Amino acid sequence: MKTQEHKIKLYESLFILYKCKNSTDLIWEKINQDKSVLKGANFSDSPLLYHIILEVVSFQEEYRNFSSKTLIEYSERVNQVRAINKSIIKKINKWDLLSFRNNIVAHPWRKEGKFIIPDSIEYNIPRNMFEFQLLINYLSYAWKMIESEFSKEFESAIDYMLTITINRKPKPDYKNINEEQLKLAEDVNRICRKFDKNYTLKVFLYDFDK
Repeated sequence: MKTQEHKIKLYESLFILYKCKNSTDLIWEKINQDKSVLKGANFSDSPLLYHIILEVVSFQEEYRNFSSKTLIEYSERVNQVRAINKSIIKKINKWDLLSFRNNIVAHPWRKEGKFIIPDSIEYNIPRNMFEFQLLINYLSYAWKMIESEFSKEFESAIDYMLTITINRKPKPDYKNINEEQLKLAEDVNRICRKFDKNYTLKVFLYDFDK
């Protein structure tokens, strides 16, 4: 593999790891805007906490890719930073986040086809706001070691990402959206009447002039 291709593989991995860490920071900041960590979470925080788990698992998966086998040209430095991070990553891995992500966050509360409640002891995950704070801190520690070792490469990774051009989808056209909503209600309510139901669908209409 050519040197430039090795660099791009490193840039991509660094960027993904940073993305995961930064996302958890932003979500945590959002959750903690109006509360202390020790006061606990609200039920409405659950989707955000689930997303933190999603991002941490993505970090774990990319960290497995961040190895001397895939980043051969940087193998010595990668092995060194992985050795430095070993105790930190072990702290993150003590939780069974992957199973929870697969069965609860990404799928409908089932494990091997059986309904299971997220709070079940089946899952070893952070159980309170303090433990989520620990998880986020561990992720931050691990990223800090990576960033410190590959500081120059990370700057280049950001520059590289800014050069990537993609074919963007055209802007959506909503000019017929209200007609679509009324047609949706008409279709649903026709079936409701067919089955003699005492309920109907009411849809929102949108005013784009405001």
